[in-house]
Amino acid sequence: MKKKYIENVSIFDRSLSQTLTKSDLSYSVILSNREAQENQQMNENKHQTTMRISLENTPINDHEIMGYLVAVINFMYVQKLLIFHDYEQQPEEKYGFVVSIAQSLSSPTQPKNVKIFLAKFIENCRSVFAHFAKILLGPILSLLTSGTLGESLNFFITDLVTMLISWSHVYKPQDMQEKGEAGALLNFLIKNAYNERNDIFKLNLELIKKLVESWREILEDKISFTSLVEMMETESNDKVICGLQLNAVIIANEMIPWVNEEQRRRYAEAILKTFKNPSSKVYQPGAQLLGICLNQIV
Repeated sequence: MKKKYIENVSIFDRSLSQTLTKSDLSYSVILSNREAQENQQMNENKHQTTMRISLENTPINDHEIMGYLVAVINFMYVQKLLIFHDYEQQPEEKYGFVVSIAQSLSSPTQPKNVKIFLAKFIENCRSVFAHFAKILLGPILSLLTSGTLGESLNFFITDLVTMLISWSHVYKPQDMQEKGEAGALLNFLIKNAYNERNDIFKLNLELIKKLVESWREILEDKISFTSLVEMMETESNDKVICGLQLNAVIIANEMIPWVNEEQRRRYAEAILKTFKNPSSKVYQPGAQLLGICLNQIV
């Protein structure tokens, strides 16, 4: 049965076509995505050996060695110098640098700027490092929930969460620590989903929806009831609407936020309270949420 949501917007359709940095080992130049593709085709036709890479035009990527590191990893990937399949059956020195990156991300003594740099490096090479998701997912989850990258949502955090979601076909949180941090990440996203800019809120909502859909079996018993119900009980109409949208995502994925009769009663009362709101922007999504709840219960 297709899940029913109040609203849907895709975060994965964001375009970076005009904010790409094309780099090689000798110079950097800003090109559009179309120009980059055309130049890459020309280079391939000329049998050039220079590898060109695409990086977002961000301060972290402006670091002088970022382009070199990304180029090296991509070169090793293309030339099959890295062992990806069944790498755990190989000596650790074959993939030891990945273990070292994971250890650096997890180390409490490692400076924050180093962790941020390494996280961006991984995100720049997400398709390559996806093969090592089992090693890297836990440290990245810890980084996301530690506050190192910020106490509220920003584009770097959302990019890393999107990367982890894209790795789901390779690896998902398995042990108790990873599952606990996955729950902490979901509750962090829910707590910080609201934004005065509607376009940003829609992106945050879509990110949460994708995470819940991908990791549902991991997150179903780690939802913060208090955060969800309080967002529907606030006096701010905009925040109530945000809360209704978030609750619809949770309920539509058959994740019940209440654990006892008292919480269920409070949850129902919070929804019914929206019916008394004079604004249709509040009571209409409230009615939709009630319908989604009934559809799951009946």
